[in-house]
Amino acid sequence: MQPTYLPWPGYFNLMARAEHFVFLDDVQFERSTWQCRNRILTRNGPLWLSVTTKRVPLHTRICDIEANESLGWRRKHVESIRQAYAHHPHHDCLEELLGIIQDRSLTRLADINIAIIRRWAACLSLAPAFLRSSELDVEGKRSDRLVNICAALKSRLYYSPKGARDYLEEDRALEKVGIEVVFQDYTVPPYPQLKSSEFVPQLSLLDAVANLGWAGARELVLSGSLHAGAGR
Repeated sequence: MQPTYLPWPGYFNLMARAEHFVFLDDVQFERSTWQCRNRILTRNGPLWLSVTTKRVPLHTRICDIEANESLGWRRKHVESIRQAYAHHPHHDCLEELLGIIQDRSLTRLADINIAIIRRWAACLSLAPAFLRSSELDVEGKRSDRLVNICAALKSRLYYSPKGARDYLEEDRALEKVGIEVVFQDYTVPPYPQLKSSEFVPQLSLLDAVANLGWAGARELVLSGSLHAGAGR
C-alpha cells in the first residue's frame, strides 16, 4: 500500500490481515491524492487537510518528496484538528498524532505518513512486519512489481485493496506464479459522530478515534470481509 496521509479505517483493516505490510513508497508521487491529503469532519462538514510539498519533476517517487514548510501546513493541520474535535469524547487520543505532525525532523512526506501509520497501528494493536518497497530492491511495474515483492518476502498470498481488482485480474501475473490473491471488501460501519445528524463516511481514521477511542476504533477496523481473487 502507498503510504497515505492520515489514512481511513479501511487501510488498517487490510493491514490487520497481513503478516508483512509493505509501504509502496517508490512509485510516482501524484498531487491531490490520498498520498498527501485526507478529510476530517468539522461542524461545517468535511474539511480537506493537505500537506504542502515542494515542486518536483513529474516522475518523482513518493519517498523523495519533501514537505514545503513555507506555508505553515503543520500549524494549520494541528489547529484544524484540535478545533474540530475539541469536545469529542476521546479528543485526548489525538494528541500523540499532533506531536508527529509537528515533528520537523520528519521532512519527507513518506516519513511523515509512515510515522503516523505505524503509531496508529500500535494503538490498534496491529503488528505486521513493516517494510518499504524502496528498501527491497525490486523492479517491475503493476502486477510484475507485486510479484517481485512477494517473491522477495517468500509470500504465497497477497491481500489487495478492491480498487486494484481490475488490473490484477487483467494481468493475472500473481496467479500465474501460484500466488493467491484475496481482495478486501470493506465499508466503514456507521458510528456516532458528535454534532453530525447523518453519518459522513470517507474520513480519516482520526475521526473514528475521536468519537470511539482506540478500543472502539479497533472494532471498527476489524469489521469487514475478504473475497478470493480471480479464478476462484
